[in-house]
Amino acid sequence: MTHKIRTTNTHIIVELSSKAGHKYEVGYPIKDGYTEEKILENIKSHELQDSPFLSLQWIPGAPQTSPSAEVQKIGIAAGYVSHDRGPIYEYRINFQNSKGWEFQFKDETGDIYPCNTTFNSWHYIDYNSDKATIIGVRNS
Repeated sequence: MTHKIRTTNTHIIVELSSKAGHKYEVGYPIKDGYTEEKILENIKSHELQDSPFLSLQWIPGAPQTSPSAEVQKIGIAAGYVSHDRGPIYEYRINFQNSKGWEFQFKDETGDIYPCNTTFNSWHYIDYNSDKATIIGVRNS
């Protein structure tokens, strides 16, 4: 599988496809040590899991929240969804992980947006959706 990768001053950005086949992008912060090679290595080992999702309620435009203790236990320290991102993607999942390396976020349509994380940091996922509220997360 070919992935489009581009680099900005602050992030390495990878274009991927969601479970439903929609394009989305993940931003990895360069300052935290991410390299194209490390990101591609993690993507190759990526598989969607069938474990249950933990409940989230990240409504686009709502302020950042501290997730439940159960969600924090799998490694999501904080997060929110921003809106009106630009001409390509309307929404951005912003999340900080404290552990765990493979997260999958689910929106109200049931579409899933995976993100492999190597380092504990703030990460983002740009996406489009008819029902953009993020209602669940899981990790493997």
